[in-house]
Amino acid sequence: MMHHHQVRRGAALAALPAVILTALLASSAEAQLIPTCRMDVILENQLRRVTGAVMVECPGVHSAPFGNWGVESDYESRRNTDQFRGWKPHWGTKGEWNSCTLQYYDGEWVNDGRGKQKADGDDVRVGGEGPAGYGFAQTCRNYMPEVYTAEDVDMELWELDTLSPDDYITTLEYGDIDVRITCYDDWDCRGESEWHTQNSVDSTGVSAKIRVKVRTYFSWW
Repeated sequence: MMHHHQVRRGAALAALPAVILTALLASSAEAQLIPTCRMDVILENQLRRVTGAVMVECPGVHSAPFGNWGVESDYESRRNTDQFRGWKPHWGTKGEWNSCTLQYYDGEWVNDGRGKQKADGDDVRVGGEGPAGYGFAQTCRNYMPEVYTAEDVDMELWELDTLSPDDYITTLEYGDIDVRITCYDDWDCRGESEWHTQNSVDSTGVSAKIRVKVRTYFSWW
């Protein structure tokens, strides 16, 4: 079905003199064919730990005690996936955390001693592309610096709920993270940072390592 605004636009274009219409279409096609460098910034985390008091999934407020934790960052919004994978398997995919360690702290609810949880596992991708993708009308080799700095990197952790608002847990702040870039051709430039460790500054005792990956690729503008 053609919408009214499409009809009006088509009628307006048809009413233009042929020379002007040809020039407009040519400039539009040319604008879409500019070789462009795009860049993705990706975060990964590992060695996730919870050693303190978490109280967001306790009886009387939610169904206790497990829940999936999402990450809010500059590179991706929190999602009900494996952004901060816990140690407790859930439905064969996501890993959850005990989110009420003050009341549930014995071996049935934690896996690393009294009130402590650990989830080593594989590296977990926090986010990338989307808001971290940028376009530049030049080759990547000409644009990218030798060292790219991801500024003020942090992970804001939330306990995710389907039927009620998500609950804020804590924020891990890593500051600026440098990534040394190597270009393998005009468009393929890549690098990854060292792993950086951070602990929460509050009583939750959350910690994790994080690294930043950067990659570029050819695109049409």
